[in-house]
Amino acid sequence: METLDMEMDPRRSATAMRGLRQLRRAAGMKLYEAAEAVGVTRQTFYNWECGVSVPGPNLLYALSRMFDCSIGTLFDGREEEDDGTADEG
Repeated sequence: METLDMEMDPRRSATAMRGLRQLRRAAGMKLYEAAEAVGVTRQTFYNWECGVSVPGPNLLYALSRMFDCSIGTLFDGREEEDDGTADEG
């Protein structure tokens, strides 16, 4: 499985992927539905949301595609603002 265990301060780990939980709830998805969508168990998805572990790069990409957000948003819950310079000339 492509998950990285986190050894960190419990206060930090509790919010490690708070954006993931926010996005799942905003999408109206149950925990098991989101887990099935990326091919992991409900417990694995729950562990990501609680900061016990972090998805590997391929799963982070899949999650960002599923919720149409940046990978950073999965962690902090804040969508990055587009300053309009990415597609300039």
